[in-house]
Amino acid sequence: MDENATTAEDRGLTATFMDASDQEIAKVSFGKSIESASAPSSLMGGGNAVGRYIRNHADESGFYAVGEMFPSLTAEAKLWLADGFLNIEKIKSITVNPSDPSEPLWQLTRASEEAEFSLVGASGGEVLDTNATAPLKSLFAYARFEDVVPAAELAARRGEGNDGKRVVAIETIEGFTYTIHLTPATAAGSPDQEEAADQQYLLTAEVAAELPAERNKEADETPEDASAKDALFAERQKALSDKLAQEQALAGITFLIGKNLIEPLLKDRKELITDATPPAEPDPAAAAPAAVQQLPGGMIARPPVTATTQPVEAVTPPISIPASDAGLDDDGG
Repeated sequence: MDENATTAEDRGLTATFMDASDQEIAKVSFGKSIESASAPSSLMGGGNAVGRYIRNHADESGFYAVGEMFPSLTAEAKLWLADGFLNIEKIKSITVNPSDPSEPLWQLTRASEEAEFSLVGASGGEVLDTNATAPLKSLFAYARFEDVVPAAELAARRGEGNDGKRVVAIETIEGFTYTIHLTPATAAGSPDQEEAADQQYLLTAEVAAELPAERNKEADETPEDASAKDALFAERQKALSDKLAQEQALAGITFLIGKNLIEPLLKDRKELITDATPPAEPDPAAAAPAAVQQLPGGMIARPPVTATTQPVEAVTPPISIPASDAGLDDDGG
């Protein structure tokens, strides 16, 4: 556990704990694993590891050998983060703007949580594709981010120009309003990050809400019904107030997210539209003639007559009979 070592295996990991006033209250270093056999030790331990060496910097008497591996201990900061951030519930409307919000790319709205979205300003020939809009109903439900981007790295991580940028306004049935800024992310330097860059976005969010102080009471409520509904209303409002405080605390933080999380918001208006004209019925008269099968001996097998086959009319020409054969002359003799 040499803090001045140049290699991670020799340096180990040191965790420093601070109080609210940034005063150090504890410092602990974690070193190599304790092996049960003659296998060489490693920092994080292998299959033969049974414990780990640690040092409490407040205790100068020596080092400790403990039977705990501390497997979750890591120097990678993002693995310490709680990755849940936005949980948008009961979406009422979604407005997607380019980076310049003067003209929305598209806007969807619906009257209730169970209803389908409708396209604001739709022309007579525009019909929404429900397969394209269905994912928008649960957008950001229990969403997860990949990392938090420090302010010092933002300039290097933002994509140039306005391509792919979006400003999204989301309103919920319960009075929440989300303003979300999306920007394509660039690579941070490593080959792995460069490969994943086109699948990542930077996200910032501002959250506001207007929560009703009282519920709308029905005229025919009994005292028992009113008491039960008031209790449920108060419980829900408390949950929404806590949710608002938690999500408002995210303001000013830039999150790195996967592109798949916001894929529905990147669609153009035309990608939300389906063809409103049903395909034309096939014309029976234009169908190809049935094949004729040639059988042995020169016989021809014709297709069976169906309801749509035209009937075949056979006409016999008139027969002329000579007078001598008739047995009668003009006078009837």
